[in-house]
Amino acid sequence: LTPSPPAGVDKFLSWLGDDAHQIDARAVDEQLHTVNPMLQSDEHVQLAFKVGRDLTLFTTKRALLIDVQGWTGAKVEYMSVPYASLRAFSVESAGSFDRDAQLNLFIRAPWMDAITQDLRKGRADIIAIQQFLSAKVLIPSSGSASFGTPDVRVPPSGES
Repeated sequence: LTPSPPAGVDKFLSWLGDDAHQIDARAVDEQLHTVNPMLQSDEHVQLAFKVGRDLTLFTTKRALLIDVQGWTGAKVEYMSVPYASLRAFSVESAGSFDRDAQLNLFIRAPWMDAITQDLRKGRADIIAIQQFLSAKVLIPSSGSASFGTPDVRVPPSGES
């Protein structure tokens, strides 16, 4: 019996648990403007997270979830949620014995209440995500929804 590779169990549990990790937003932005043009010309990816083949993106205009389906990946679902459709959000940091942080987006839509994404402990800056969403969704003086927010770039944490 051969021993499992170092961190092999950790990698398997991350794959099994759908823990996303932050990746380079600029590389994803370039691909979504050239190879697979899904973004508007004045829209840019500011935060990007990957789990398996799927992506959770935050652009200058919306949250974009890309779900690659099936064995071949030929079928892809693109779910777009404009920031104006968010009624609330929450972030939860990972604890000592918890393997992941969590992001929740609560949506104003009768067909969908919320989107939840687990984020790999140490591979996503949950405080930066909270600050980003605050800048996109809230007006600082009133706490109400905002429609014209500043361009915020957050560098990826960890490896890509």
